[in-house]
Amino acid sequence: MEITDEAVLAPFGEETVILEFLANPTGPQAAALAAHELPVVYSNLAEACVHRVAALEVEASTWLEAESCASRVVDVAVAAQLDGNLDADAPSDTLALTHLVIALAAAERADRRPTLADRRYDLLVRLADALAERAADAPDGMLAAYGRGQSPWPPDATSLIYALWLADQVAPSEVLDGRHEAPMRAYLGWARGRGRSLDWDLPVSEAGDAFGTTKLPRGTALAWTARYQAAWDRPGAAQLWGRFKATFWLEGGLGEWPPGVERKGDELSGPLVDGVALRATALALGAAHLLGDTASFDKLAALSLPSDLLTRAQRVNAVGIVPWFSGRR
Repeated sequence: MEITDEAVLAPFGEETVILEFLANPTGPQAAALAAHELPVVYSNLAEACVHRVAALEVEASTWLEAESCASRVVDVAVAAQLDGNLDADAPSDTLALTHLVIALAAAERADRRPTLADRRYDLLVRLADALAERAADAPDGMLAAYGRGQSPWPPDATSLIYALWLADQVAPSEVLDGRHEAPMRAYLGWARGRGRSLDWDLPVSEAGDAFGTTKLPRGTALAWTARYQAAWDRPGAAQLWGRFKATFWLEGGLGEWPPGVERKGDELSGPLVDGVALRATALALGAAHLLGDTASFDKLAALSLPSDLLTRAQRVNAVGIVPWFSGRR
């Protein structure tokens, strides 16, 4: 069967910014983002390739289209992060490694071929094992990541756990048992204990104080957390989502700061518009969809969001997002 570009790129529809990026991965769309944001683009695009078929009983040709789509994104990510070398060592940047594992797991989810002698599958196993080994002894399951200063950003732990959880489903380790379990227990212990803000009953946004907000929950951090935690701890994510909405919901989306806190946006939140954090709002789409909050999803989806590559990648992923697995392997 011939797979056309039109079929492969179907998940991106009329998303001109994304299509231009895939045609020229080092062009102006990528150059407009900070280096640490590009790995998040790769993982969101790779997932978006798979969401439209992952929860459906569809014919083999549609799976092939999804796998070809995810493979195209993975090729871009591997070229950027590993110089195109499928035998390379894991990137030292934990954030980049986390989202490369997510992208590889997405391609593997759609790939219906045998994995024997598959170098991309072997790369996924090796990188996921490396990520798990880094996280195993990390305090509270958190690792410092590129662009986060010297202290970890707690929401990064939730996407790291998600990456390992995905890998556990599609590419189990031969040497590790349940890669995501140890960092998940460590992170949840922190979030329910000393990482919880007593004023708002929500996780604080920093484990240290690189941004001077160590005691505050933040909209971008909470939206990110709910979106990734929904896969591996749906009940906990649902409770978090409810408390988050009750405190941060504004007329035009999700706020960045709790009520009564007056601060400007920064590199984490992006620009604020009348107090609304546009990045938090884009991320919240995925959380609402995964958690079955249709009313909130519809309200968020009707809002106008920026046209930068990162926001568009997060939005196109969130609009189609579905649970890939009903339980842990």
